[in-house]
Parts: sequence; structure tokens; C-alpha cells
Amino acid sequence: MTPGLRHTEFISVGGLFSCANEWFGPSGANPLLFYAVLLWQPFLERCDFYLSKGVVAAEARAQAGLDVLKRQATRTIIPRFAETFIREVWEMQTRLLQPKPQQIEALSGHARFRAGFDFLLLPKPI
Repeated sequence: MTPGLRHTEFISVGGLFSCANEWFGPSGANPLLFYAVLLWQPFLERCDFYLSKGVVAAEARAQAGLDVLKRQATRTIIPRFAETFIREVWEMQTRLLQPKPQQIEALSGHARFRAGFDFLLLPKPI
């Protein structure tokens, strides 16, 4: 298991939409964030697969993201820009949970920072 990443055993579609106004404001959640939430568990499982094979964590996350999105692409069309957004949100979770002091400023200026942070803060079921 990727350390510290199982913080999202929250996958509740109703919960995501009921929180949309509170968390994301009146404009609602980015629809791509919805895909990131729905595919998070398969992403974590694929990360575990690669980690068990001895792949370093960063490479395991990168390959897991590609695998999960490639598999999903057989069911739904996901444009390349959307795949990039989703992978960046997933990969940002480790950096948000364990930030390195010298990278905090760069992380907060990242184009996907808001989406990654919102993803990190999504509520868990009660």
C-alpha cells in the first residue's frame, strides 16, 4: 500500500455532489475531479501491484495512473488533457501529505494545486 494514501475511503457519489457547493463554491466541482474520485481506488490498487514488484514509489504511481486511465478509456472517452489533469491530481496527493519544505512554494503555485487540495479534503463517510 502506498503509505498515507488510503485517506479516501470516502467514495460516495452522493456525498461528492452534496458537498460540491460547500467545497467548490457555486460553480461546482470540476467534472474531471469526479473521474479522479471514481478511479482513485483502482489507482491505489494498481500502485500496490507495482510496489509489490519492487518498483520505486514515484514510478509505481506514474505507471498505475497510465494503466487505470488506459483501462477506463475502453469504456469512456477521456481526452488527453483530462488524463493529464487526473494523473496530476493523483500524483499530487503524496506531495500534499508529505510536503518537503523546499517545495512548498512551488507546490502551492502548481496549476492543479486547488484541484489536488480539494481532492485531499473531500469528506469521508460517517
